Amino acid sequence: MSTVNIAITDAWTQFVAAGQDFLLTAPADALYQVEVAIAATADDLASRHGHALFGAKRDAINRTLIGPGIVYARTVGGVTSSSLVVTAWTPT
Repeated sequence: MSTVNIAITDAWTQFVAAGQDFLLTAPADALYQVEVAIAATADDLASRHGHALFGAKRDAINRTLIGPGIVYARTVGGVTSSSLVVTAWTPT
């Protein structure tokens, strides 16, 4: 298991591979919103919207809530870059 801060932009960014469990949160001082979605590739997300997470509300998401597949995130609302805290592991 590892915990890392990842950088994301307003383009879909893969942050967890299919088959990995994870917990995604925003840093403690985050005041921005991100979208999180699942797809086979980032191109599959071109016309879709994901689950909204609000840093100021301390929202979080995990594999159980979002389901199987490759997990992507992006910033929304005019924010062009930010970071997220991800703890990921491969279930045994």
